[in-house]
Amino acid sequence: MAEFEPLGRAWRKSSASAATNCVEARRVAEVQVRDSKAPVSRLAFQARPWGAFLRATGRAAE
Repeated sequence: MAEFEPLGRAWRKSSASAATNCVEARRVAEVQVRDSKAPVSRLAFQARPWGAFLRATGRAAE
């Protein structure tokens, strides 16, 4: 299972993203996820559902 550094306020690019297709995430009051090509649109998740998503996809939660 992969380990991830804790998310901070700065946007972090997914290591699985290609140079032009980037998924970015950050943690403010909640975890926010966006497409770098459309940075205004974002999805927001509470910490528990985000951790469940990471575990379900074989990734470690922070």
